[in-house]
Order: sequence, then C-alpha cells, then structure tokens
Amino acid sequence: MPMQANLGTSTMQAPPTRHSARPGDASSKPSSVPPTVAVWHAQPPEPGKNAQACADAHVATAASFDVAYAGRSSPRHWTNLGHALQEVGRYGEARTAFRQALRSAPQDSDAALGLADMEMECGRYQHAYDMFRIVLDKSPERISVRIHAARACYELGKKKRAKSLVEGWPQWTLDNDIAAELAEVLILIGKVRAGLTLLKGAPDWSRIGAHSLARLSSALAQSGRLKKARHCLALLPSPETVRSPALREEILAACARLALQAGNLSGARRFLEFLDTLPAPGICRSAKLYFLLAEICYHLLDMEAAKLALVTGRCIQMKAADIASPLMVEFSSFP
Repeated sequence: MPMQANLGTSTMQAPPTRHSARPGDASSKPSSVPPTVAVWHAQPPEPGKNAQACADAHVATAASFDVAYAGRSSPRHWTNLGHALQEVGRYGEARTAFRQALRSAPQDSDAALGLADMEMECGRYQHAYDMFRIVLDKSPERISVRIHAARACYELGKKKRAKSLVEGWPQWTLDNDIAAELAEVLILIGKVRAGLTLLKGAPDWSRIGAHSLARLSSALAQSGRLKKARHCLALLPSPETVRSPALREEILAACARLALQAGNLSGARRFLEFLDTLPAPGICRSAKLYFLLAEICYHLLDMEAAKLALVTGRCIQMKAADIASPLMVEFSSFP
C-alpha cells in the first residue's frame, strides 16, 4: 500500500525492530545454509507462517548457496551475500560478508561500494566516506560515488567538501535515481533552486529508489517544498510493510519532517517513537534524527526531552567525526 500523503491526522506507530547478533560477534558471521531452502521466490508465504521469516530465509539462503557451493574464495559471491543480507536488514552479517570480499580482493570496487552504501544506510557516515574515498582515488570520474560521498560529508558537517564533490554537475549525465540523489544533496547544501531545476527533468519519479525518495522528501520538506515532499512520500510503501529496518526508519523520519513543517507537532513526534527503542543490530542511527526530535520536542515545549535528544545527537556526531575508521586502515593499501 502506498504512503498516504495526508500526514495531519495519521496515528501510525513505528513497528518493532528485530534483534539478532551484533556486528563482529561469532554468531553474526554468514553461515552455510543447505540449498534446499531456496524455494521461496516471489510467492506469498503459506498461511500461518511469518512472511518476514520466509523472505529472510529465501534471500539469505540464495546468497549463502552462492558462497557455500560456488567457491568461498570468490569476492563476487561474498559481495552478493552482503547485498542479500543487507536487503533483509541483517547488517552485522552483511558487513562481515563485504569485509571478507575486500580481504579476498582489496581492489574490488563493487565490494567497497557495497560496504560504503550499507554504512550510509546504517548511519555510519565516517566509515562510508572512507570507502568512497578509496574508490574515488582510483576512479574520480564516477558520478554516483561523488554524490554519495558528498552526502556523507554533509552528514559529517563537512559542507564545503560536499560542495566541492558535486562541482560541475550540470555537465553530468544522470538517470532518475542518481538525479534524485544529486537533487537531495544540492538542496541540503543550500543550492535549492539548482536541486529543484534538476528534479523538473525527471520523467518518472516512480522509478526512483525508496531510499532516495525518502531522503529527497525530507530535503524538500526542510526547504519548504511541502507539495513535492508529499508527492515523494505518496510513492513510498507504508513503513509497516518494509522489512529493512533502515529504510523503515528513513520513511518514518521523512513523515516526521513533513508533519513538522506542516505544523502537526504531535503527529511528527509519533512518527519518531521508534527512537525510544533500541536500533536494529548493525545500525548506527544518524545524529540528524535526534536533532529532528529535539526540534519537535522544543516546539512541543518539552524542554527535557529536547535537551536529551540534542545531547544524544551531538554525541553521535562527535563519535562519527573523531574516531578514525578501522576500515580505512584495513583496506586503504591499494597498490
């Protein structure tokens, strides 16, 4: 079911997060699963069975089959496994798979970008930026990587660096998804008119990826373009139907931002109720979420909650900026 554009009276509750082994634990490593399980494909689950469990089993098992039976030494199979595990929200195991691919082939850009994109999805922006830097050092002409690196810089508070990464964008050839991501970055770094101009050329917004649409909606709402923000949200699935924890929270945050800008403070607060629970394993929530919560609580005159959210966001931001990424140390030795 698509998202409803009317956010004024919604009482949508954030769905519970799933918990499993933390990244780096022995139990978070990808395991070999017998290939006989890989039969649930584009079919509804049997009555009485959990649809999420069926989907998890299908996606992870198909990738595990690649790894276990087509050769563990191949980085391609580890990368495929990482993508499959990421798709179902098993971020700790996905991170382990991507790292294994990079250990097998440190120059594999696909594995590096897979890991970087997942770290962006999980809010680990410094780690993501480190991996984007590695790829850009080898291939500075890769437009999508420059855009993603620019967004990571924005999240880390490096606005000047973000602007430098997207210089020359009018000469770039972009597909729908990349155009939406660039428009989001341009709007965030203050080039609102340029971002909106870019969006006018997008022929089919329904072909833009869900993550890109959610982030674009937030950026548009933040800049006061509420009608366009609602249009983006209307193309997204309802959060309770999304199995990826990171995407689900991204959509809820976009709903909260739009509700805030529309003056629906209580609705905006309800959309962020998931921040009262622990994140899914492997996710480091963005400081921006807590800054948004602080802004909402401030307008609700709940100063204690606003202060707590502000302090939490600042702690996350400082940790992301100050701690050197172990990934950079581990994988930066390209010849």
